[in-house]
Amino acid sequence: MDDLFEQNIEKPSHFVSAEPPTPVKRTSKKLYPWSYFHGWAYTVVRAHWQAFGVELREFMKNKAPFTAYAISVPPRYDFHEGDVFHHQSDGSYIQVVAVNDTHVEAHYGLVGREDINHAGFVLPPAMLEQWLRTGEMPPTTFAITAGMSKSVTFRYRLPT
Repeated sequence: MDDLFEQNIEKPSHFVSAEPPTPVKRTSKKLYPWSYFHGWAYTVVRAHWQAFGVELREFMKNKAPFTAYAISVPPRYDFHEGDVFHHQSDGSYIQVVAVNDTHVEAHYGLVGREDINHAGFVLPPAMLEQWLRTGEMPPTTFAITAGMSKSVTFRYRLPT
């Protein structure tokens, strides 16, 4: 029996070919994560370090291996649905609702006040990092309405 991969079978229209991604040259920069995330407007707990490309890596010093935290340069973002970041002081939060290869859908709200000041944004991961670092909301050009949200459970909080 012929191998199915060798046969010329037409693929369904929704099939996405798995073409290899264009390789990006990355380097690692050693860092101390607690000081790296110190001073950010939103708290980044240890469980979320990998979302920013921070992870333990092996390095060599005097021909001896050692492990240390490092960040990828350029950053390799790894946000996941359900990631929640809480503001250091004002009671707001940002929750990642959907993720694809190039953008993140993140929703902003106030803890205990789900009825007001809720907003959704679709933005590049680097812009989400900037928002978490500075606390400044993205421009309204990245804002979405309820019909544009990927989340069925969160879209009712967004303006129509």
